Amino acid sequence: MDWDHLEVNIQVQPDSQILSLKVSGVQKFVREAIPVMKTDLDSLVLGKLPLKKVALGEYFSGAGAETLHEMAQEQHCIARLEMQRSPGRCDGVANTSGDGEQGLAEISCAVIHAVGQQRDVTLFKQDVADFLADFHEETVCSTELPSFGDEALHDLCKNTPHQFPVALCYLREKVVRVCGSREDVEDVLGAIYAKIEEATHAKIEQDHQEWLESKLLHETVQWHHMTEAGWSTFDTATNYHLEKAYRKKKRKAQLQWEGQEIRIDLLKNEAFAPSPGATFKLRREICLWDKNIAPHWEAMDQCLVKKVELQKSSEEYQDIVKNFIRTGGGFKILKVERIQNRYLWVSYCWKRSWMDKKNPEGVQNERILYHGTCPENSRSIQEIGFKSACRKVGLYGQGIYFAKNADRSAFYAKPDSEGHRFVFQTRVLTGEYTGGGEKMVLPPMKPGGKGRYDSLVDVLSKPATFVTFFDDHAYPEYLITFCGSPP
Repeated sequence: MDWDHLEVNIQVQPDSQILSLKVSGVQKFVREAIPVMKTDLDSLVLGKLPLKKVALGEYFSGAGAETLHEMAQEQHCIARLEMQRSPGRCDGVANTSGDGEQGLAEISCAVIHAVGQQRDVTLFKQDVADFLADFHEETVCSTELPSFGDEALHDLCKNTPHQFPVALCYLREKVVRVCGSREDVEDVLGAIYAKIEEATHAKIEQDHQEWLESKLLHETVQWHHMTEAGWSTFDTATNYHLEKAYRKKKRKAQLQWEGQEIRIDLLKNEAFAPSPGATFKLRREICLWDKNIAPHWEAMDQCLVKKVELQKSSEEYQDIVKNFIRTGGGFKILKVERIQNRYLWVSYCWKRSWMDKKNPEGVQNERILYHGTCPENSRSIQEIGFKSACRKVGLYGQGIYFAKNADRSAFYAKPDSEGHRFVFQTRVLTGEYTGGGEKMVLPPMKPGGKGRYDSLVDVLSKPATFVTFFDDHAYPEYLITFCGSPP
C-alpha cells in the first residue's frame, strides 16, 4: 500500500467524543487504506483530563506546550489542549488582563484531550497527573520588578537550569506569577530574589552616594527661590538636581519639588509650579567654597587635587589643542589633562578679584599663557603651583616666566625617558605691566605712587613673554603632553 500518496486529516469532536478521519488521495489507495485504518481506529480511545486552574491552562498553552507534546509523543498518543475560556496567555512572559487574582480561581478552565491505544492513553494521563501533582505556582511582589523588563525576566527564566519550562506572568506591574514543576519554580524564584536583592543593594548604594554628593554640593552651591518673604533656599535633594542640570548646560529641566513636578528654565532663572500655577524666580548662590570648584569641573570626591584627562571629542579638548598648535607648530599632542586643585584655585580666584578691583577699568588682568617645564617639576606644579621661591635669573626679571605662544614654552619642555614633553596652559594675572630687566626681583613702582606694576614683559608695545613674582598670580589649568620637535 502506498501511504506516501495519502493525506489524512484528523478531527476531534469533544462534545460527542467522536474522532473522525478524512482520507484523500488516489482512489485505489484510499480504498485499500480505509479497512486498515478502521481496524486501527476501533482500537483507539479518547481520554480527557480537566484542568481546574487557569495557571495550568496558561502553562500548557504557552511555556509548557512542548512539554505536553513530548509526554504524548512518549506514550504514542495525540494530545490537544482545549481552552474553555480565554484567560491571558502566558508565553514565557506575558501580561494578563482583568483581575490579577483570576490565576488562583478554582474553575475548570481547560481540558486536555488524548487519543491513542487504551494502555497508551492511560499511561499518558498518569504522566500528566504526576506532573500536575508536582505543579506549583507562586507570586513575587517587588518594586524592583518593573525595572527589569519582560525580556530580562524571560532570559533569567530561560537561563536558570530546569527540567521543565517555567512560565512567568505579570499579574500587576509589580507582581509576577511563576509556575511550573515545584523544583524548577523554586530555582527560578531563587534567581529572581537574587536579582531583586542585587538591584535593591545597588539602589541603596546609589541613593547613599547621591545623598553624600548632594550634601557636599549644598555646602558649595545653593539654589534659592523667591517667596513673598524673600529668597528661600531649596532643600538638599532639589538643590542637587538643579545644580546637575545647570552643569550639564541644560536650558530646561523638570524635577519633583514639594509633591509636584516643577518646570525649570535655567536661561531665564525661573520655575513654574502647577500649584498654585505661578512662576517664580531662581537664584544660584556661589558660596565661599564654590570658588574652589569651577562649574565645568568633575566631582572632586573629597580630593584636594584631581587630574582629569579630556575626551578628544570634547569642545574643551579641541579648543586647547587648536590654540596650542596655532602658536606652537607641528607637535603631536598625546593628551590634555585638566588640573583641579581646590586650594590653588580659590587662592587664584581671590587674587583675581582683588586685581579686578585694584586696577583701572579696561585693563586685561587675566591672560591664557603657556609654561614649559621638565618632567620632574610637572607633578609639584600640579600640587603646589608655581612657587616664586624657585624662580631663576632671566633676561626680563628674576621671576616665573610665561609665554604667549606655545612654541616658546615648548623650547623649555625637556623630554622624559619616553620622549614625552610637558607644557601647562595657565591662567596668569598679568594686570598692569612694564618692561623687564635682568636684575629686577620685583616689578617697579608705578608713577605717582600708585603701587607696583603686576608683571614684567619682554617688549612693552607687543609683549610675548610675561614674568610674575607671586605664587597666587598663576593657576596651572591644563597639562598638555606632547612629543616631537617643531618643523
